[in-house]
Amino acid sequence: VRAARYVVDLGYNATTDFPVSFVYEELFDLVPDAKVILSVRQTGDAWGKSIERTIGKLSTIITRVPFKYIPFFSKMAELHVWIWRKIGIPCFPGQAPDRNVLAKAHDTWIQRVIETVPKDKLLIHQSTDGYAPICKHLGVPELNCPQKYPHLNDSAEFQKIIMFLSTIGVLFWLVIIISMIVIIMKLMVKFSKKKSD
Repeated sequence: VRAARYVVDLGYNATTDFPVSFVYEELFDLVPDAKVILSVRQTGDAWGKSIERTIGKLSTIITRVPFKYIPFFSKMAELHVWIWRKIGIPCFPGQAPDRNVLAKAHDTWIQRVIETVPKDKLLIHQSTDGYAPICKHLGVPELNCPQKYPHLNDSAEFQKIIMFLSTIGVLFWLVIIISMIVIIMKLMVKFSKKKSD
């Protein structure tokens, strides 16, 4: 309730995505004339597959060395575990959620929102529907409704981020191994010189 009150007190007239979506019921109690847009995938399995290829992989990478020692990434790892657990997905740091569990959580979440938000206040929306249903739901005139719906955070872009972070992780260990080899070789040269003297 405190988080919802904070959002309202700050004067926000719209919110989106995690983690504020966890307090949608409390927000709705505070602003009963609010409208809710529930963004969904065609199936829970489609959502699970997408998460598995993107955020799920990221969840495992950011708990590894060197990222787990960087405050930004360690906090992000904690947030990931909190989010998974909050939507009913048992998860531990460094563990990617199971696709079947993700699919079930997707479907359960949708059902919960449908059961708790009045029908006249709720729009169930897929990105393929575009802006038109959103504009209609929010009372935006058709002339002011954007035509092109953005396609952001796609799997291909996310894969680039994952590849970049994975490469940093590999390079980190490569630098450590090469450094150890150099140190060992220098020590061997130093001790072999002492023996020959």
